[in-house]
Order: sequence, then structure tokens, then C-alpha cells
Amino acid sequence: MIEVNPLKESLELSESAEGMQATMNYMVTGLPVDPDFPLADAMISPKLPKFGEPFGRFGIQVVERVANVNPNLSSGAIVSIKWAVPDSKDTPPSTGSKSKPRIEMKVGTISETTLTDIKGDFLKLVYRGTATGGARLTQVQEAEIQKPVFRFTARRDEDKIPFLLAKKFIAKVNSTTFYDFEPKTLLCLGISNTESNKGLTQEVLYEFAWKEDTWRHEARLVLGGRFPADASLGNGLELYDVFLSRDFRELGLSLAL
Repeated sequence: MIEVNPLKESLELSESAEGMQATMNYMVTGLPVDPDFPLADAMISPKLPKFGEPFGRFGIQVVERVANVNPNLSSGAIVSIKWAVPDSKDTPPSTGSKSKPRIEMKVGTISETTLTDIKGDFLKLVYRGTATGGARLTQVQEAEIQKPVFRFTARRDEDKIPFLLAKKFIAKVNSTTFYDFEPKTLLCLGISNTESNKGLTQEVLYEFAWKEDTWRHEARLVLGGRFPADASLGNGLELYDVFLSRDFRELGLSLAL
């Protein structure tokens, strides 16, 4: 479990012609090991002060967050927060990172082969005749079918380029139920951005694909060009995770599908 604790002894206050500034460090612990980008979880922790969040009654707000690895902890980081008088480049309009996503969807199909019918029974053929010398022969057949794939995008205005989110979530599946999407059925295809509002905000596009029977890979044993009729899950048939999982709730998207 990720914990965030302010290091109050690190608080520094300064004042200049531009106004007051404050900086303070926060210790983030309990981070999962992420070989792709170890500081991503620290930077997007919802327990840290958010951009635009005020500091006391000084009229200053969060304008910068910087994360560094904590050398004293194998799963920790130090995030430095800076508050200052906002200017045009630091102040997003009110529609910023909490704006409601605009949802667009597209439903299509993909071709897949299956060994079972809608009840989950193997597509078996049983034969006994002259071709087999009267012996009983059972074969499992493959059938090509069309599976529905539900693709959708969510757009929203944010105040920063979503680099950390992109590193963490692209080509990952949901580890937990995300709205009505069961675990491992939703794949993040992409996260991209376009400048908007004269560069003050970013229009961020999230792309997903849903697959009803999950994005796990079905591996089958083939003998003599056929799938054994007596095979079963764990005996000639296995399901493998081929995508890493992430908790999509960390994206902070509100999906009204």
C-alpha cells in the first residue's frame, strides 16, 4: 500500500519581488516494483498535493513536482513540491485535469479460431466405418468465428503532458474490475496529447479495446495436426497472461458509457 508522509523539517519559505515561494519534500513508500519506470507510481499518487492546490493563506499554489529515488528505501521515493504565485503558464482553466471525459466508441469484430461451441463443449466429430476398419475415431475441429471487439476513446483536458501515465499503462490490461469491465478484458492501446487553449492545457486521448473472453492467450497442444479430443484446461490446453496488468482506477477517468 502506497503511503505519503510530508517531511515537515524540509519546509522552506522564501520571498522575492515575484511573491512568496515554498518547497517541501514528501516521502512516498510502499511503491510496487516497476521495471519500466520506477518513479511513475510516486508521481501520480493521489495522496500528493495536486497542481493548483493552495498553500495556507499565502496566495501560492503547487506549480512543480519532482520525484527522486530514495536511496535509503528499495521501494520509496522523495517527491519535492513547489508552491509559488501562479502565472499564465502554471494556471490551467477550470476545465483542467478534472474535466469530464468525452467518450467515443466503435464496435467491430476480429476473426478467431475456436475449439468449442457456445456452451463450452469441444467441436467433436465421431466416426466409425470402413475408413477406420470399424474403429471409433474422435476428432476436435477448429472453427473460424467473428468475435466482437469494443473499442472506445476518452478525451479530457489536463494541465500536463501525460508522460508518466503513458509509460505505465500503454499495452497493459486492467488488473481489477474497471466500471463494468471485468479484469483482463480491457487493453490500453494508447495515450496521446494535443496542445489546446493556446498551450495552457493538453487534450489527452485515451484509447482502449475490450475483449469479452479476456486478453489472455490460449495455448493448445496439437498432435498429428489435431487437438486431442480428451484434452482439457491444464491437460493440453492452457491460458497465459501475455500483457502486464495495472489498476486502471489510477487513471482517474470517469466513464459514463
